[in-house]
Amino acid sequence: RMGKKINSALNVNFESTLAYKQYTEAQQDLRVKRVIQSFEGQSSREKQSAYRQARESLGDKATDEQVRSKAIDMHREKADKKLLAEGKESVQNYINSRDGLDVKIVTVQNDAEAIAAINESAASAETITEALEAIASGEFTGFEDGSGTIIVHEGNAVKKGKVGVYAHELLHSVANSKLSEESQAAVGDQL
Repeated sequence: RMGKKINSALNVNFESTLAYKQYTEAQQDLRVKRVIQSFEGQSSREKQSAYRQARESLGDKATDEQVRSKAIDMHREKADKKLLAEGKESVQNYINSRDGLDVKIVTVQNDAEAIAAINESAASAETITEALEAIASGEFTGFEDGSGTIIVHEGNAVKKGKVGVYAHELLHSVANSKLSEESQAAVGDQL
């Protein structure tokens, strides 16, 4: 049990770090290079299958470059879905291993589900308004409602490569439960 607690804590810490790093342009560039390398590292058969799927998705009039780009994007999306699921599992294991940590995870796949979950949340009117604006602009990936509920828009998280969003929102939840707003601001300033 202790090993699972430590492993979960390490995974959550690593994933929360990923969430912040994903925001930087340099990290995004590196991420794109790794996805391309991963795609190119596949067997010829796997790449041809990916090209076929991409062409079917785009239609016969797509250029070879458009097909290649779509195939790589589909490869990235598949990898990101896997990483996001692993992150969710790590966060859930972390929550389960901590006595007294009362955090609920709500997962949504699209804007309509996100809007419904946010409107049902315990978040303040201001936070709800900000979240709804983020949905309208396509920027919403997740938030913590102030009462221990984490809402994650997996569709947008995958689109934006925010695979550490579960750990990121868990950190908000823990900070909100342990620190006052002023203390959080002071910690943020020190970082």
